[in-house]
Amino acid sequence: MEPAVKNKRGFWIIFFSWISVICLLSLTPKTGIHLAKGADKLAHFVFYVPFGLIGFYHPRRNFRSVLLVSLFGINLGLLLELLQRSIPGRSCEFKDFLADALGVLTGLCVLGIRELVRRRRET
Repeated sequence: MEPAVKNKRGFWIIFFSWISVICLLSLTPKTGIHLAKGADKLAHFVFYVPFGLIGFYHPRRNFRSVLLVSLFGINLGLLLELLQRSIPGRSCEFKDFLADALGVLTGLCVLGIRELVRRRRET
């Protein structure tokens, strides 16, 4: 594992900015925007992939930090889904949470594959 961010402040700015974007999009009452069937699940998936990747850039980059950032992303997805029950025009859907969690896990898998390839090239 190699690219930890040397600028701790930069990591945290990016991390909390991403959380803010997701919270804003998830907790804003729904307007007249309607996505095609399944497109909302794809949006959930895509917006949560970075949680599987961002731990890789944690200043203390190790297995624990990657795991904690990923678990945070999954728990954030669950919390936001539960909060959406009380927001007009929003609903709490298990499939949305599942897409969030799969996004995080996909980010982790991409990271894992990248590490395996890098290590094989070094040997």
